[in-house]
Amino acid sequence: MRLRGFTLIELMVCMIIIGLLAGTVVVSLRGLSDKVTRDDVIDQLVMMDQRVRSYAVLHRKAGQLRFDLSKVPSTIRLVTPSENEYEAYKRDGQTWRMHQSYRLSEIRLAGGESSHTQIALPVSSQGIMTTYALKIDRVIERIEVDTSASVWLVFAGITGQVYQTEKQEEIDAILSAK
Repeated sequence: MRLRGFTLIELMVCMIIIGLLAGTVVVSLRGLSDKVTRDDVIDQLVMMDQRVRSYAVLHRKAGQLRFDLSKVPSTIRLVTPSENEYEAYKRDGQTWRMHQSYRLSEIRLAGGESSHTQIALPVSSQGIMTTYALKIDRVIERIEVDTSASVWLVFAGITGQVYQTEKQEEIDAILSAK
């Protein structure tokens, strides 16, 4: 009497198919994870801008929003005029650090000023700032930067409205129009 079952070749073919499907799922989920992380970074930057403007209006204090792009991760700090540098660095509640997979690579202001290292933007007591744009790049292996995945965020000076684009030409047009 012959027992019915699968041959070794049939089992190997099934294993290969399952392996290919699993590989496809892993690759597609990794891309989704990168997009979710990028969206989270963008949301944090938008919330940071809104918090700074709200803080200035609520406390009726002008201040500066300081960007430090030379550090990894990039840092952003709100400093009020009554603080000295020691107090500003001691108080960590108003410091934001970028996610380690992303960094700010450039800040551009209306009027043409640009920085790749550090810049301080004045915030009025009414929460008004100059219009500025932030370039967000994806970091690979903590050294390399993937510029093909760059995103620009433009923050309107009076309203704080945010515009997102991947095109350098749009940034040039927006900042030269202000």
